Amino acid sequence: EDLKSHLNTPIPIGRPLHNYHCYVLDDYLEPVIPSNQIGELYIGGPGVFLGYFNRPDLTKQSFVNINGEQCYRTGDLIKLNDNGEMVYVDRRDFQIKLRGQRVEIGEIEQTILRSSSSIDNCVVVKYTNNQQQEHLLAYIEASTITESSSIRQYCQSQLPRY
Repeated sequence: EDLKSHLNTPIPIGRPLHNYHCYVLDDYLEPVIPSNQIGELYIGGPGVFLGYFNRPDLTKQSFVNINGEQCYRTGDLIKLNDNGEMVYVDRRDFQIKLRGQRVEIGEIEQTILRSSSSIDNCVVVKYTNNQQQEHLLAYIEASTITESSSIRQYCQSQLPRY
């Protein structure tokens, strides 16, 4: 078979593990039917954590009850292929994966905005260079010239090392 014909074929991320339930639901928490329709992935089972420590607001936002089971809303948009395997499509929010860690882009942008009163706006994106190294880039709009070193230093004091 021709290798080029498979280059644009999405690679499945697999099937649910034993004792876990995966649901692909639409915005109304209804199952996405038929296959190859995009929905959000919800996961239930014994290994799913019960909620965020001292953050009932995040727990309420991230969990739903499906068939009497507390399920985690992953934020991953997926579809099921014709073999019933899950295929990753995109993220619902602005969370990315960088060197194996989940990174919330909005948290970084808010930290940059707090670093200087002269910063009016910013956008953070993930960039992969020619050597396949991943970096975060921040595009900043400021009312006055702001030293990037002071912004970087502030972010390093406030954010995990990505």
